[in-house]
Amino acid sequence: MESEIGKIQANTDGSFIYENSRAGVGVIFKDATGNTIMAFSVPAQCKTNNQAEVMTTLYVTRWCKQAGYNKYDLELDSMVVANMIITKDTKTLKLEE
Repeated sequence: MESEIGKIQANTDGSFIYENSRAGVGVIFKDATGNTIMAFSVPAQCKTNNQAEVMTTLYVTRWCKQAGYNKYDLELDSMVVANMIITKDTKTLKLEE
């Protein structure tokens, strides 16, 4: 997906290992021309893969706010989290499964 000028794109991924509840969250931020602005990954503690995806989304929104980016595209690979954002329903049971 190509971003418009002044808007950045955040490509996210969250991972989760059920056996030990370990997770990782990662993001790559790119500008409108596709150049990488910043990338990071951090370990996390979660109960589900969906929680890892939500944590990743929270990292994106917080980083964009702190860095002064008001317009950004968020690319997710979790339909559950995408639907939560679209419908503004944060009480989905899928987070607990």
